[in-house]
Amino acid sequence: MIAEPAMDPRPSWLGASAMMTVSPLPSVPETGWRCSCSEGPRYRGPVSADPAELELDTFQSAELGGFLRNRRERLAPEVVGLSSGPRRRTVGLRREEVAVLAHVSPTWYAYLEQGRKVRPSSEVIESLADALRLDNVERRYLRALATARAAPLLSGRPEPHPDAIALVEQLVQSSSAMPYPVYAVDPRGMLIAGNAHMREWYGEMKAPDGQQPNMVRWLFTATEARERIAGWERDARDVAARIRFYNATSPANGTETFIEELRASSRDFDGWWSSYEVAEQDARDRRFAGRDGTIRTLQLAVVRPAVSPSVTIVFHLPRLADEPHCSARFTHRDDRLY
Repeated sequence: MIAEPAMDPRPSWLGASAMMTVSPLPSVPETGWRCSCSEGPRYRGPVSADPAELELDTFQSAELGGFLRNRRERLAPEVVGLSSGPRRRTVGLRREEVAVLAHVSPTWYAYLEQGRKVRPSSEVIESLADALRLDNVERRYLRALATARAAPLLSGRPEPHPDAIALVEQLVQSSSAMPYPVYAVDPRGMLIAGNAHMREWYGEMKAPDGQQPNMVRWLFTATEARERIAGWERDARDVAARIRFYNATSPANGTETFIEELRASSRDFDGWWSSYEVAEQDARDRRFAGRDGTIRTLQLAVVRPAVSPSVTIVFHLPRLADEPHCSARFTHRDDRLY
């Protein structure tokens, strides 16, 4: 582990009398899909991690370096009060310029971009976020990458108890009373359970013999996904950004291998992953294309049960604006309650 050095004075490349103007910093029945021994390998959940492995590992370090480099190259010199000049060949800012803006050693900042196992302090992380003009989501992503938490949500927990998985399966199956799909997945998108309406909305979702269906792999590699999901490119690109954020904030074993498999099997995913886009796991819309050409829009709501926080349950709900009777039911005011 390379220790964080003291803040450096203005480097020589700026010159003793150089001045740099910096702009202000932005402050029911079980009729759905279920994994069983007769249908394939039983879901086992993520493997626990050794606490000693919670240091910034090679994968996290590479992600941190790549993200910093990507955002540095995106940032125009003029945005931070520097002149691009006719002789500038660097795309975006130079490393040394970011180091000055963040008040850190240029050498040490270079170590970060190179993916070395250095651990920046929280103060340095905030300073880098300011220097690179990161938005709130990007800041949270940077903090998650740079700080190896003592007990990450997934890596530090034992794999889900079979009773917990059975409870998740029961919860998903009980949702079949609604005419909309509900499914549960593990951190890498492996399908744990799906209700009776999955086939209507998502299709067959066939997986290779002996393997569990995987929602993420299906989305990026199956022709059926492009046919079923209207505006597939926008939807899939957003999912790629959410995967990146989720893997940083809730790391799990096997992530690096899974990501590399996806990049090898999907040119689109590989390109989007290289752009370092990040997005949080909040509610969003998904548009489905019917066989009759109609487009139906549902809102995706993500839930992580307390009994098994490494599991994600995705509910599909009608938008209130599209269901007037639902909107009236939820917005009706009973004066006796106020």
